[in-house]
Amino acid sequence: MFGSLKPQKKSKRHQMGWTLASASAWLVLTCALILTLWIWNSFRIAVERERSQIFNQNSESILQDIMDRMLVYEQILNGAQGLLHASEEVTRNEWRIYADSLHLAENYPALQALGYSKYIPAAELQNHIQSVRNQGFSGYTIHPEGSRQEYAAITQLEPTNERNARELGFDMFSEPTRRAAMLRARDTGQASITTMITLLGSESSSGFIMFLPVYEENRPVNSLEERRATLTGYVFGIFNMDKLINRILRRHEANTTLHIYDGMAMEPSQLIYSSNQVNSDVAELWPSHTSQLTLDTRGNQ
Repeated sequence: MFGSLKPQKKSKRHQMGWTLASASAWLVLTCALILTLWIWNSFRIAVERERSQIFNQNSESILQDIMDRMLVYEQILNGAQGLLHASEEVTRNEWRIYADSLHLAENYPALQALGYSKYIPAAELQNHIQSVRNQGFSGYTIHPEGSRQEYAAITQLEPTNERNARELGFDMFSEPTRRAAMLRARDTGQASITTMITLLGSESSSGFIMFLPVYEENRPVNSLEERRATLTGYVFGIFNMDKLINRILRRHEANTTLHIYDGMAMEPSQLIYSSNQVNSDVAELWPSHTSQLTLDTRGNQ
């Protein structure tokens, strides 16, 4: 007859050994998880820091490109200013030749028009109108109508087209936005731009006008009084904001959204440009970075 076999009880020492082995395994696993999390978090922080650095560099690069482009446009106005100083009376044909030499549509698509606005005290208004009419423009007059102390009438505007032809004789001093920028340019002797205006054409869009004052040749313009006394007019450029910024952004990081506000307040009413270049999948994968930069382009002192 077979006797029954009873399971032998594990010794306390064996139980203790298993417990210690189990605890050691959990300890190793816990340490491994902590180490993994630490490595992952360090990697995440390093990647985030690198992305943030790249973003900030890209933001500053965009700002620098805008500044550089504005300087290029100012140099174009300086060239027009030099043309006026070199000639006693710049004809329409001479102005057209200068504008054509720049190849605006190909090289400077944001520059919609290049013009000259002549400063006219009220006492000289009729002589000015008659002088232009004697040059073969019998229908030339100053608009809008009305008596004012001084005028700044457009006498040159390229490229030649129907819309620009209608602008000849327009008194830019009669419009407050333009006048504010023109007076600032006159008083500082530097280029100055308007706040945002609506450009009319096949499609309405935002833009601005840059003015550069023209003074009498060989006259001192060191003081405010001298600059005001010797002003003869303004060269100016009309710019399309979308074309200006879009061309710059094409050279930068594709997943960058740029908002430009006219002034320091980032209010919807002040928004003058907004790009839509962010890929939604990328935006969800990576936290967004923001940067606020300021560019003074008005010639403020």
